[in-house]
Amino acid sequence: MVKSLGKRQNFARLIKQVSNTSSNVVLDETVIEMISQLDLRTVGRRYQQQTTEQVTARESSERWTTDKMPLNFLYIGLILKAMPAAKIICLKRNPVATCLSNYRQLFAVNFSYDNYHYDIEDTAHYFGLFSKLMDHWKELYGDRIHEISYESLTSSPQPALCKFASRFIRALSDAGITIKSN
Repeated sequence: MVKSLGKRQNFARLIKQVSNTSSNVVLDETVIEMISQLDLRTVGRRYQQQTTEQVTARESSERWTTDKMPLNFLYIGLILKAMPAAKIICLKRNPVATCLSNYRQLFAVNFSYDNYHYDIEDTAHYFGLFSKLMDHWKELYGDRIHEISYESLTSSPQPALCKFASRFIRALSDAGITIKSN
């Protein structure tokens, strides 16, 4: 089974914790400079231990989990180095629809990572940066990253899911695993 853990900040917090820097910013210049010195496999093990602990006893048979934190795109390189078996799924939506949706949404008001969405031009710029970074990650990690079109998923879910399944879910079905609603 696959269990959604919702939007967790565990991975980012672990990176900050093991970098042992003094600022209250999670991903700052000092953390970035220290990345090559961090034991990312230990971060991966701690992350997996934390997520396992967050799955209730009733759900303990669920072998795979999803972490839907949108800002995880900033950490994809670290995530894939920390957890070599990890797969990344990116639900990509039309840029205009994404920007308008983000602009209209009130995210956490005391979370500086969401400040981009208060101005429509900043939102569009942020989406452009997101797209460039995702292109970079796909170039580096190719088959470990899969994009699903939001529009395809909502208009024709069966073909979109079959395409996704042919790439990622094969290992799950070979293991006799089924996917519940996420």
